[in-house]
Amino acid sequence: MSVAKFIIFLKKDEPSETEQLVMDKLHQAEILYFVDKVHSKDYQWFKTNFKQTDCRFFWDEVLKATEYSFLTDDYFPTMVVYFDDTAPIETRDWVYIVQYVRHVVLGTDIDPYALRLGKSYVMGVPKTLPTDKPIVTTTTAPDDPDRQHYSVRSIEIKERDAKFYELWKPHVDTPYTVMVQPYSQKGDARFFSSLFACSSWGVARLDAEFLRHVWRDMGLPGTMDLDALIKEHVEDCTPSEKSAGEAEPKVYRLTIEQLLIQLQDKLEGHMKLKRRLESVE
Repeated sequence: MSVAKFIIFLKKDEPSETEQLVMDKLHQAEILYFVDKVHSKDYQWFKTNFKQTDCRFFWDEVLKATEYSFLTDDYFPTMVVYFDDTAPIETRDWVYIVQYVRHVVLGTDIDPYALRLGKSYVMGVPKTLPTDKPIVTTTTAPDDPDRQHYSVRSIEIKERDAKFYELWKPHVDTPYTVMVQPYSQKGDARFFSSLFACSSWGVARLDAEFLRHVWRDMGLPGTMDLDALIKEHVEDCTPSEKSAGEAEPKVYRLTIEQLLIQLQDKLEGHMKLKRRLESVE
């Protein structure tokens, strides 16, 4: 089953009372969400990126839910809940999803059946993953139905000292996702060189050009020098007398959410094995 994605839109640099309430309640319910400070009043961005996306917009302090057709150029939502276009979400499903979201945030009554169904569409990320602070999107659209453009987004998960980058290129069915860890030591620059561990990245003429735009958008210093970045990364991964070398980078053909679930499943598998081994000692 596909999992709902949440974006909360801040109208100003600091959240309003309503925006903070929504973030706090989602966090308490262990629902992973993103925060967008860039597009909260960008009517064209909403029209472009949600035109063909199955979604519901939530408005103001009562969290009234509406469909895409309700958008206007002077009235912007507090939050959007959406699914990938391939997700088989029916109108009746949205009834339960909306009820569940309003129950989580506003404490409205909900019957057990609606609670179970609504939660099943929302709680796809293991409960140990949400962070103690909002996760902030850094760049562009959450979806590009026709896959005609490059786009990238990233989230930092402080508990893992990790940052995840999900990059889409035109006319592909799956993204390129990289995890940089420990992020506090390696920073954003390591994302750029890690991509080239995948043989299908860098073959298109505009791949490197798009990365130059991302470099500037991230506020990284100077001009991006891919050759130097890759050379440094290779050296760091090469064993020497002083070091065993870093683990080689890996590019996952998964979304960030899918990768987080995969990593959590792997961690839980290791923990079960560890407990089993300890029990027989």
